[in-house]
Amino acid sequence: MRYSTLLLIGLLFTGVSSATAQDEFPVRHGLPVNNYGDTLQWPEFQEALLAVDSLNPLDVSLFNMIRGYADDGYCFGMCLLAGAVYVEDGYMGLCKPVESYAVSDTTVSSGQDTLTPFWPIFKHAYHVLWARQFSQPMVRLIAEYVANGNFVDPVNTFNLVESYLAGEEIPVVLISESLSVATGVPAMGGMHAVLAYKTEKNGTTWKIHVYDPSRPYIIHPDFYRTDSNVITINSTSNTWSYYGPAGAPIWNGFIYTIPGIRLLVPSTNPLLISNLSQTVAIIVVNGGKITGITSADTEKKPVIVPWGYAGDGLPHFYILSNVEDGQYQVEIESDEGYQLLIAGEGKVAEIKREANGHTVDLLTVNGLTSDKLAIDLSNGTSGTYSMTIHDVKSYQKINSFSVAGLALNEGENIIFASAGSGTEIYASRPIDVTIKTIIYKSGEKRENVFSDITLLPGNVLAINVQENNDVPFLAYKPWRGKLWVRK
Repeated sequence: MRYSTLLLIGLLFTGVSSATAQDEFPVRHGLPVNNYGDTLQWPEFQEALLAVDSLNPLDVSLFNMIRGYADDGYCFGMCLLAGAVYVEDGYMGLCKPVESYAVSDTTVSSGQDTLTPFWPIFKHAYHVLWARQFSQPMVRLIAEYVANGNFVDPVNTFNLVESYLAGEEIPVVLISESLSVATGVPAMGGMHAVLAYKTEKNGTTWKIHVYDPSRPYIIHPDFYRTDSNVITINSTSNTWSYYGPAGAPIWNGFIYTIPGIRLLVPSTNPLLISNLSQTVAIIVVNGGKITGITSADTEKKPVIVPWGYAGDGLPHFYILSNVEDGQYQVEIESDEGYQLLIAGEGKVAEIKREANGHTVDLLTVNGLTSDKLAIDLSNGTSGTYSMTIHDVKSYQKINSFSVAGLALNEGENIIFASAGSGTEIYASRPIDVTIKTIIYKSGEKRENVFSDITLLPGNVLAINVQENNDVPFLAYKPWRGKLWVRK
């Protein structure tokens, strides 16, 4: 009984919900770790997303694309962890604030994790939480912001932050350095995440106080002592700015907030959601960026926004909203080739392009939200392409149809289409292809390779899977024409 009484008294004295604790948040509760870059590892990815399987091609594809995205830092995961332990466990479950354990020396600024020496699980935790920004709840929330026009709405962000703080929902605020939409695709500067812990209003000037993982208190105390750690909003003009340590207003692009509490438990890989939404598609370009997108229906223009950035500073993740069934032309700019994922409703198209030198490809996509998906490379420049379409029936079953080693020249085209129970390939010239069909079912992988296949102009190669026994077969639709022989 005596032990229980002492414990209760201890808890009363270590409470963190007071106004004083809130004012001192960056000092007492912000991570004493400088934001640093480090490549994500498969066990961290596997812990971040629910039911991730190394035999699942979509899990592996997404991991291979995002693993290097954290090379610029883990700011999102650091914000989420700092907010979570503040809301749930006081001083991160310790008897004293984490600042008491931090090493205050110059090595911190070079990326040393001052928490790891005494508790290695912290580094693992914010790596895992960082990866959860690519989960299904995050995709749905961002798609909702895009559809409602709240992607660049600081007043709405302020109101949501207040609501999330009141409900202890951990308001992580996403911001960008600049924003322009001259080409139809928002072009931005840097992308960053900060953690909101307090708001205030003074007339039309509204402020969101934040902990910034790229400016921890242990390295940048004056940034917080001078109240520079605020996002300033003009409620009349609905504009905002965020001042860095040097005093320059470098952040004023998009701004939105997410309730981080939704990401404290793992969710699924968004590429595996067979019916994500009628209005959303995900486009990932590893090694390139989207510089333009057009629709055949000029009255229903798609809205595409960058979502995640790679280590090279380019936006590689995109969410496409206002999607209708139809034809879209996506312009992809690359310096050394790229890997592309286009995820629609129940279908995921994967294209790899091998090339050296700067190129711009115009890919035509048909039927993004229906049971039909076609990719036309008729405007592709010279290069070698590999294409796969994944037919997502459920997490337990995925059919994949691949064509590898297509050497295309500028002006040539090949259409890779998936419709219903099969896949069809059309060629514009005689071309040798290798066909591979893979069936993932209940954790097992069955693979069939068909090589030495030549498609002539007008040939249609159909690949079908019999649902009863999962045996793939090929079928040709013959090409009729004259064969000229030189004597």
